[in-house]
Amino acid sequence: MTRIVYISGQNDAVNVEKDAASVQSLLEWCAFDWYVERSPWAGHEVAGPAVLGRALDMLEKHAKPDLARLNNCRLRTNQELDKTIVQADDLLTAGDSDGARRLLNKIDTRYGGLAAPRSVDLAARIGMD
Repeated sequence: MTRIVYISGQNDAVNVEKDAASVQSLLEWCAFDWYVERSPWAGHEVAGPAVLGRALDMLEKHAKPDLARLNNCRLRTNQELDKTIVQADDLLTAGDSDGARRLLNKIDTRYGGLAAPRSVDLAARIGMD
């Protein structure tokens, strides 16, 4: 289990925004064990001892696993992957190997090894191996 803790100053708009984008990505990838610590009245500066101490303490306080939420999220991710693999396969079947190759590159960028072995098989059929 991985726990991620973000520390940013309350007034550090750039990094608060980056934290939010990162949390959104975690949620999309079914990672729910995270915590955000904001330093009150602080901008982009080194966290003080109290804030850093709380953040370090929170690293050890894992969120209670919600297996139903995790399973639903993983199911959604697998369904999205399946749909995209089928689309790439359909392009190849229709004779559009360039389109299939472009879509497979997007699949590899988004899912990486999670798409294997189907993406590897498709790459071999396209001639990308």
